[in-house]
Amino acid sequence: MAGTIVFLSFAPRDDGLRQELENHLAPLKRDGHICAWHTRLIELGEEPRRRVEEQLRAAHIVVLLVSPDYVANDIIHAEEVLPTLARVRKGSALVIPVIVRPLDLQATPFFKLSCLPRNGVAVTSWPNRDEAWTDVAAGLREAVVKMSGNEAAPRHKANTAPPAPRHEDAESRSIATAIEGAYRRRLALVELGEPTAAVDAEILNLRRRLRDGGMLRAGDALGDGRYRLIKPLGRGGFATVWSAFDRERRERVAVKVLHSDLARDPQRRERFFRGARVMARLGHESVVRVLCEQGEDGGFLYFVMEFMTGGDLHHAVIKGEVVPKRAIRIILSIGEALSEAHAKGIVHRDVKPANILLDEAREPRLTDFDLVAVGDTTGGTRTGALGTYLFAAPEQMHNAKDVDARADVYSLGMTAVFALYGKGLPAIVTRRPEEVIAALSCNKDVKDVLKRATAFEPDDRFADARAFSESLRKAGRITLKPSTRSVRPPQSDLDVFEGLARKASRSKLPPGTPVR
Repeated sequence: MAGTIVFLSFAPRDDGLRQELENHLAPLKRDGHICAWHTRLIELGEEPRRRVEEQLRAAHIVVLLVSPDYVANDIIHAEEVLPTLARVRKGSALVIPVIVRPLDLQATPFFKLSCLPRNGVAVTSWPNRDEAWTDVAAGLREAVVKMSGNEAAPRHKANTAPPAPRHEDAESRSIATAIEGAYRRRLALVELGEPTAAVDAEILNLRRRLRDGGMLRAGDALGDGRYRLIKPLGRGGFATVWSAFDRERRERVAVKVLHSDLARDPQRRERFFRGARVMARLGHESVVRVLCEQGEDGGFLYFVMEFMTGGDLHHAVIKGEVVPKRAIRIILSIGEALSEAHAKGIVHRDVKPANILLDEAREPRLTDFDLVAVGDTTGGTRTGALGTYLFAAPEQMHNAKDVDARADVYSLGMTAVFALYGKGLPAIVTRRPEEVIAALSCNKDVKDVLKRATAFEPDDRFADARAFSESLRKAGRITLKPSTRSVRPPQSDLDVFEGLARKASRSKLPPGTPVR
């Protein structure tokens, strides 16, 4: 495997000191033990901030060349120091401050980390700077050896091991295996700064073979190899959702890919990505989190979401896993998410049990905003019905462009009826829902709320999800406990890093040793 990736973070004034350090690290680089990267390697035309983010995520060791100029630089603090501190908290990298010029280290956010030189004296204060750099290089060598063991990268938890793709046949398995090997060789060349043209051409040829017929198959990868497809989770009218492995985050994700025959339609493309953007902007804990809002790879359009391990509400109800009181709590959680959406002028238009996913803790998350309408837009809707028939409001079946929040109230109310009914709803529910509601195992007040929510005329329903949820909570005599789930992080990786780093600055940071 290629050497350990080392990110060198330094202030512009200390560039000469960075060069001195690299000279002393030359033997480690020459032998392939490390691959050093720093901002001087950013090429013309590259976006500096994005490049720094990418390299920080990839780095196994981050070396901070600490000086008064380094600590005072606001750009470095925001784009390099905060993400670095976040990696300390996550245990995903080893961070080593190197004191290059004298300063008050205790006034810095990383004073609790183990520093180099090991005597705590700044490099420029040593009588012989070469001796100081020799001590620093020896410390870094020890860190590389300690971290790598049999591997150059940090070890990850067992549950982050890449799952094996579900290949269709022996031929696709063979091609996918060849692609995987080519990606690994490409990564090694990139880390070493070597040309990748030959392996790029090999990957392109292999991908063409695997995508024969314009189809994605297990073992393929999107996002320049980042998201390796494991197996399809479901296929709908607009897209296919894949279980995938994110090589950078080292975790399972869900990748939603627009059907290739729809990708050429600008209106379909816009609707597809609008749904992802709305999900990302809501940021509610009961909405599935979007990790990448828009991607394109060889004509395939996709976005990436967190992976939900608990299946969906439809299957949970059919399997008898949802008792009545739990059903009401699930509806209230989704009602909170819809309340926030309605307050922002967003109408989901496809609320149904299959679009309510369950996470590892069996908490619900709303997904599938493909049919969303925002403000005065129609979400690209033409004429005709949208949504699933059984759960779609009557007016939505005739004029989907003009529906408002009351259509979501109907859909959420019908979802509640289904969850309390405990099995597939009879067809009569679309004509006379009150007959089905009368047979539910719940009190009269809850039944009255559900009858109003599923009324045929929009004017007879609750005005929005908040009004519906408040009435259902009172009727069900439900006292919601404060959420035990963590606050949803911002969507960009840098915002995630900054949020974690702010917590780190308020607590004692662990020593700068690798966390397994």
